[in-house]
Amino acid sequence: AAAVPVTGPRRRRRRPPPPPPGRGPLFWVALILGLSFLLTVGCCGGLFVAVPGPRWQPHESAKGGFKVELPARPQPNMQRPGVGPEAGTAVEGAILPRHLEEYAVVYGDVPPPLRGLADDRARLAAAVDGLKGSSEVRAVLSEKDVEVSGFPGRELECAAADGGHYGVRVVVAESRVYTLVAGGKLTRRNDPDVRRFLESFEVTDPNLLAAARERTEERERKARQE
Repeated sequence: AAAVPVTGPRRRRRRPPPPPPGRGPLFWVALILGLSFLLTVGCCGGLFVAVPGPRWQPHESAKGGFKVELPARPQPNMQRPGVGPEAGTAVEGAILPRHLEEYAVVYGDVPPPLRGLADDRARLAAAVDGLKGSSEVRAVLSEKDVEVSGFPGRELECAAADGGHYGVRVVVAESRVYTLVAGGKLTRRNDPDVRRFLESFEVTDPNLLAAARERTEERERKARQE
């Protein structure tokens, strides 16, 4: 009889593991959006850190006869963003790119139409009226009289046509008009940096200060005589 081969237990063949599930379109959309977010935050964050914030420093102008505190490096021939140069005036100040703000002192001789007015206060009123009629000013939110280095001034808080807020101070000092402008598109009302800039301004021109002292002494003499 034929021999029957002896065989061991039959081994079961293991099934290969199933292939990993495919990446659906939602996965790739989420991945792309996540990478875009990280790149945007990284770039913008790096740019934000790289641009310095306020670094206050004194600035004294021999040409303009004033001193003021500025939050960035002074620019002796500053160009105001979006505003062309005005004939007969000079601009000194600083730009704060991180906050999109300008801090400018615009000055020049009293323009001919104002020279025939009675005194500095009348010239100041006329200069402020001209400012209010500017295309840059959308609305005047507040207004008050101030005195700067013995000269009459007017301070205004304005909503600008660009959507921001600006603090403005106009000072008439004998033969010269100073207009301080501080703010920008992102500035809000009562900004402490704007306040610091406006309140630090002083007239230093010796001829202007001497004329102011003489006028004050004359006014006091007349008051004593009365």
